[in-house]
Amino acid sequence: MSEPQVFIIESLDPQNPREGEILERALKVMRKKPIYRYIETRAQFEEAIEEFRRSRIRYLHISCHGNKDGIWTTKDFIPTAEAAMILAKVMNRRRLFLSSCQVTRRTLAEAVFAKATCYSIAGPRGSIRFDDAMVFWIAFYHIMFKADRFKMKRAMLKRKITLCANMVEERINVFLRDDDGGATLFPVGRHVNRPMPAD
Repeated sequence: MSEPQVFIIESLDPQNPREGEILERALKVMRKKPIYRYIETRAQFEEAIEEFRRSRIRYLHISCHGNKDGIWTTKDFIPTAEAAMILAKVMNRRRLFLSSCQVTRRTLAEAVFAKATCYSIAGPRGSIRFDDAMVFWIAFYHIMFKADRFKMKRAMLKRKITLCANMVEERINVFLRDDDGGATLFPVGRHVNRPMPAD
């Protein structure tokens, strides 16, 4: 049986505030038991992913820079296809949350879902400011765990992400895995006064 906790992997400029570190503290206030790992290289990212695989934790939260082509650790770039391959190895019967600009796209979701029984992947559709991301994720986990401390049901997940996306006026992509391993997209959030990148 997996545990309804959050495993946080973060890789940002070490001189800037760390969203994942702040989220860890907030989750502890919520009486959860998160695990937080700060990493700087691709090798450390893969080590943290392997630690997550060995754990019984159900939710993986990754905080890093990114774009439609992949994600950055502090020192390395990981293309989308390679990131999906790394993640697919550990995401069976788990949920993935990506606090990273433009990364949560169909290409990534379909690649992960094709290889793993990952239940869902959610993250910003476009670019997102640090303060908006921080407020969004703390609010999301708070109201999700307030509704049910032990599980995240699909319908509830979509409702709570929509509520939080509207609160910070950001667009969030939520991909849910189909029975055949495909990816169904549920874009949520109200309009933002800037163009959104194409999927």
